[in-house]
Amino acid sequence: MRDNPERRRFEVVADGVVAGFARYQKRGGRIVFVHTEIDPAFEGRGLGSALARGALDAARELGEPVIPLCPFIAAYIERHQEYADLVDRDGAPRGLRPGLALRDGGLPRLACRHPVAGGSGCCAVETPRPGERGGAGRSLQALIDGWNSRDGGRVAAAFTPDGVRVEYAKPGARLEGRDAIAAQAQNYMTAVPDCVLDVRGLFEQGETATLEWTYRGTHTGEIPGLEASGRDISLPGVSVYRLRDGLIEEERVYWDAATLFGLMD
Repeated sequence: MRDNPERRRFEVVADGVVAGFARYQKRGGRIVFVHTEIDPAFEGRGLGSALARGALDAARELGEPVIPLCPFIAAYIERHQEYADLVDRDGAPRGLRPGLALRDGGLPRLACRHPVAGGSGCCAVETPRPGERGGAGRSLQALIDGWNSRDGGRVAAAFTPDGVRVEYAKPGARLEGRDAIAAQAQNYMTAVPDCVLDVRGLFEQGETATLEWTYRGTHTGEIPGLEASGRDISLPGVSVYRLRDGLIEEERVYWDAATLFGLMD
């Protein structure tokens, strides 16, 4: 296991190649785990467990607490209580608390749908069931994981089938339905293939929520109206959500257009 700080991830190597990684963000002296993935070609060899163990050992050696937003890392800690003391239970944004801190009437525990007996898998988050308690937090967690795994379909799955996404920085940018939302998200991910959605804060009240975020990565592909620049971008924004039955019915997106279109200079 090795740390790759330039790509903000811990990596596990097998047969001379990177077989998996645990992506993280550094925030306020904490390590925030956001996504873990093992190449399917290496599943069943216990590499997921080795990666989680190595990453948590590295955090302990650095003396930095962790926030396991990634359900795979959270599940590993829950099964290996010797790492429970590393978890900063109060550092995660409200509604996105670590899985092992969610038993006392808070949000439901997040869990990876992939088998963990072999120690492999990725942090695919189950779609909330209609009426499920804590669905707001789970749908937003699914949305975030979709962006950080660069999967437009997973982003769209956090919405209702007739969900709406509106970007106010782009006049007329109103998307209706999961297919349109998935296609736009995938276009952004293609343009910024190493994208990371860095969550800065979350506020929930009833059937509404507000998420503050920064979209980071390298602009190597074309965004409509903006050719590839090869530059690193750090695009701050805020999304306001209306939820229905634990899924996103509407997302209103406000982001810093000056930062993005400044890449044309």
